[in-house]
Amino acid sequence: MYTIENLMSALYPITEAAESNDDIEPCEDDEEASFDGFDYSSLLQAIRNNAGTVYEYETNGTGWRCFKYRGKELFHQRATLLFRSMEKSTADIVVVDHNKELWLLEDMRLVVVSVVTLHVEADKIEYTTEYRAIQGMVNRASDLEFDAFDVAKALEEMCYPYYENEAPIYEL
Repeated sequence: MYTIENLMSALYPITEAAESNDDIEPCEDDEEASFDGFDYSSLLQAIRNNAGTVYEYETNGTGWRCFKYRGKELFHQRATLLFRSMEKSTADIVVVDHNKELWLLEDMRLVVVSVVTLHVEADKIEYTTEYRAIQGMVNRASDLEFDAFDVAKALEEMCYPYYENEAPIYEL
């Protein structure tokens, strides 16, 4: 599962989308975040390190005896969040966000998820609740709902702890 070949195959729709954007001139930051010369070895380590169970519904809090809850598993396998884009947000006493997320499953499939997050902060206590729903699989570039250069930049940022020797190394 965690091999460079499988990772490159899984990310092919993203690299294909980046290559097909010939009519778009990437800015300087985008060029740095392209897939040319990408460090797949460090990215694979980061993906393995960040993999975890994702739930359909989840609550968390920082207060003493706060209510923590986990609903059903969303994917029935571990996954790593690769990218998140904000769709809509409102902020007052309560912050509510609607985001789209790109997840990589352990079996190396890409999934787009919609998530609504409600966050409350008062008197140094925080409370967050999130609801996720699967929107679809990413099998080809046309399925990708995100800018490929933005995704590449996020993937590059995932590697930073490995460049700085701040993350564990896994035998994969």
